[in-house]
Amino acid sequence: EKLPEIKPAQEAEVLAAIRTAHHDRVEDVRWNAALALARFRDAEAASTLKEMLDRGHLAQVSATAGSAMTEEMTVDVMVNAMKGALELGDASFRPLLDEIAARDRSMDVRQAARTALQALPN
Repeated sequence: EKLPEIKPAQEAEVLAAIRTAHHDRVEDVRWNAALALARFRDAEAASTLKEMLDRGHLAQVSATAGSAMTEEMTVDVMVNAMKGALELGDASFRPLLDEIAARDRSMDVRQAARTALQALPN
């Protein structure tokens, strides 16, 4: 979906607020901020998006969050991270997406990775 128009004078203020949220201690806040940064094509989002594609990291977050993430929630996080990677147009995601497309246990995640790979620049 398309972002609402932000006046150039407001963009710096909006990005500053999103960057602040991106450094929040709450993982879900950081993830949402990373997705927002990706929509602005801000490279600061890349490291968090890569964490969102790491099942080991997601399992660790789930274990410490107090309530376990379901497989469906994990798939949603990973697919959204792939969408963020596409927004960034960051080719550094290719090796990670290749690995996910070949080996992830979820057919939906593997397919989303293949789709992202096709759309991602070399």
